[in-house]
Amino acid sequence: MTVGLPLLLYTVSGITALAYEVLWMRLVSTLSGASSFGMVATLIAFMAGLGLGSGVGARLRLSPRQGLQLFGAIEISVALFSLLLPYIASSLEQGFEAMAASMGIEGWMSFHVITCVLLLLIPATALGMTFPAVLRALSTSDMGVGPIYGLNTLGGVLGSLTPLLLLPWLGWAPALRAVASLGMVIGLTALILAALQERSSTSVRRHAPAIRPAWLELAAYAGIGAAALMLEVGWTRLYSLVFMRTEYVLGVILAAVLLGIALGSLLARRFNAGLLNILPLVGSLAALMPLVLLPSVSAWMDSADFSSLASSLVTQGAIMFVLTLLATLALGAWLPLITRRQREKGAAAWLYAFNSTGAALGAGVAGWLVLPWLGSAGVVCVAAMLLGLCGIYWCEVPRARALPLLAIPVVVFVWQTPPVSQLLPGEYAHTRELFHDEDSVSTTDVVARPNGTRILLNDLQRVDASTDPTAVAVQRNQGRLPLLLHPGARSILFLGLGTGITASPAKQIPGVSAVAVELSPGAIKAAGRWFSRFNGDAPTWLDIRHDDARRFLMADDARHFDVIVGDLFHPDLAGRGLLLSRQQFARVRGCLNPSGIYVQWLALNQFDVPSLKIILATFRTVFPHNTMMMDGFHLAMVGFRQRMPKADAIAAWAERHGSTLTGGEGWQTWLGRDMGPIPAFDSPLQDEWLPTVEFRLARARVEGRLDVAHILKWLLDQRPKPKVLLQRWRVGEKETTRVVSAALATDAMMHAWEGMFSDRKTNVMPFMQLAYRANPDDRWVGFAVADAMADRLRQLSLPPVQAERGWKRILSIRPDHVGALRALWHLARQRGQKVRAVELFTRLEHLVPLDPEVLAAQHERR
Repeated sequence: MTVGLPLLLYTVSGITALAYEVLWMRLVSTLSGASSFGMVATLIAFMAGLGLGSGVGARLRLSPRQGLQLFGAIEISVALFSLLLPYIASSLEQGFEAMAASMGIEGWMSFHVITCVLLLLIPATALGMTFPAVLRALSTSDMGVGPIYGLNTLGGVLGSLTPLLLLPWLGWAPALRAVASLGMVIGLTALILAALQERSSTSVRRHAPAIRPAWLELAAYAGIGAAALMLEVGWTRLYSLVFMRTEYVLGVILAAVLLGIALGSLLARRFNAGLLNILPLVGSLAALMPLVLLPSVSAWMDSADFSSLASSLVTQGAIMFVLTLLATLALGAWLPLITRRQREKGAAAWLYAFNSTGAALGAGVAGWLVLPWLGSAGVVCVAAMLLGLCGIYWCEVPRARALPLLAIPVVVFVWQTPPVSQLLPGEYAHTRELFHDEDSVSTTDVVARPNGTRILLNDLQRVDASTDPTAVAVQRNQGRLPLLLHPGARSILFLGLGTGITASPAKQIPGVSAVAVELSPGAIKAAGRWFSRFNGDAPTWLDIRHDDARRFLMADDARHFDVIVGDLFHPDLAGRGLLLSRQQFARVRGCLNPSGIYVQWLALNQFDVPSLKIILATFRTVFPHNTMMMDGFHLAMVGFRQRMPKADAIAAWAERHGSTLTGGEGWQTWLGRDMGPIPAFDSPLQDEWLPTVEFRLARARVEGRLDVAHILKWLLDQRPKPKVLLQRWRVGEKETTRVVSAALATDAMMHAWEGMFSDRKTNVMPFMQLAYRANPDDRWVGFAVADAMADRLRQLSLPPVQAERGWKRILSIRPDHVGALRALWHLARQRGQKVRAVELFTRLEHLVPLDPEVLAAQHERR
């Protein structure tokens, strides 16, 4: 029989197999809501199925012709299963929603694992049988195991990237159908080839089952598989943090690792079995190389600039390929080298079965045991030591068995994940790490700047989650606005905890019950330990639920909320786009009281106009009664279950609670920030099964199309005239002037920001001054003017008396301006004005309690 065509079919089947794996991973991630969780669960199902299938296939008595027939039948069967999977997924989604109400987060996640593993185990087991089937089909040829396994893995490289092209173009179900169609072609071609094959004695004679290697050898190779998948989990977790963590990154890293394994398998025939004596040492040390070089790669990526998404992905893939090459070459070479010692190549099916089963075990242990316990770096170190230990089995030279011990000093050196200051030296070079926590979902860090500001980093990403006074105001406003727009609110739900500062206004309103849902235990710990001085000691009064926001919304049928707040997050990070889908918005709507409102915050610097339109259009389909509100560079999508409240109700509610709801800016200022209802425009929608925005944003971010100025201009163009705004909120005659002035101030300030980001600097200051004259109560207007005055004052060398007048003027504009308070405090101390100095210090202490100068002054007073 000709070897070429069956081998080509098996190579192409590697494309479909890995494409299936990535698409199944998307399925599990969509159902569970956590991409890391979905990755580990899918790896367990996929690798366990491959192991089980290969073990079953190794026992079969097949002729070469029957091996080819079995291969074709399997490809067709898996394709048919994939065509049915969207319908199965729809039923699963409904079932999971029904089950969510009866179990907590741990039970729900466990239920997901068991269900998804059992479901995907069926096709994965079938795919596992293709390896022994192809070995049987090629048993009469001189083709070694290395090329067969290597070419199939080489096809897997393309397969891991294929879904990244299909998903944003077709959506999940059509992408799966496209891959299944290719699988059908492969299967039908194999069956036709088998039918045309001559019925020679060698083609019809059934071979005996493959001879099973020794149990100890199988166990050792299972350990190699466990180490390989532990490395994949550890490397992926670490490098998805420092690369541009988008939907593309996981596929690119997987492709780079598979390419190295494929090359190792293909090149193994050039070496004799003596190479096995040094593979344990090479594998162990090489596995640690990506960890040793992580700070250098991260520092370079922190300052790297790419012209296109393609160039960034190629660069990241190349970096990952080079860093892991020695280790993956070793992993790929092991199977061909050890099968040479077997009496027939069919024994490779047994080895492959145990290796895959060990890989499934390694993925689970890494993702759900070692990673939360020792962190990602610990996963890599444990895997490296396991690789060396198991590889010793094939060492024939006694001295070579001690060589893997040389990896121990390296393990001791790199056991812990490097601090943020090394990973992100561009922005965080001088920070001090206060807290580091890893769990199965995310990585949480808290760092402190030299000025005492604490910053919360989730997966090394920051979204105004710090104790800088401006950032604190931003976070509090994200809780104030939703409460202000629901007069008489009695309950509020925060989807995401962050630092806990966003929730803090709820504490100051008597009778309001507040719940926060947070999936990451690290974020919960950080909010309680490192941000308690700014969030009102949230754990003591806030009902914090460690839960998945989607499961919580599905499960909490008996309880509804007056207000629900969606926290800020990076929408282009892997898995986060699900939180901006129409399904998620519908879940939120279902948990609102009849008069309830939902506010989802968006950071304008994370979008381009087309992507923003996608989210706005999606929100509008679920919340037809809506409006958009501005706060600095953040946009709030506000959805009402019913009609908008009247201005007089908001006014009475605000006056009852003073600055708690408005931050001292007045309710008129907030109404003046209304951008109007979301307009109707032709735009695709964000769907959990047709992801759009995360792929668009990845490209826009790399290509520099996240233009805040363009978004501000577009919002200004959409904004209704003040007269329409007054009608929408039914503003009374007495407050018309103030609301219109606030609206004009917002317009002027947005024009100033647009000029600033468009490099039209001459337009900035006139618009700022116009905005301040229109509404001095607007925080962002006041701070912009005050900061401009402070910068000018610092440039001038004025006598103390004149400087004092300037700082007082700034303080009259913004009483919470830290620079002005600090300058006047210094002057009061120099003049011996103790009472004045104490008064200024008290105000400064309230704003920046962790400032080194403030802490030093506190120490002096003691």
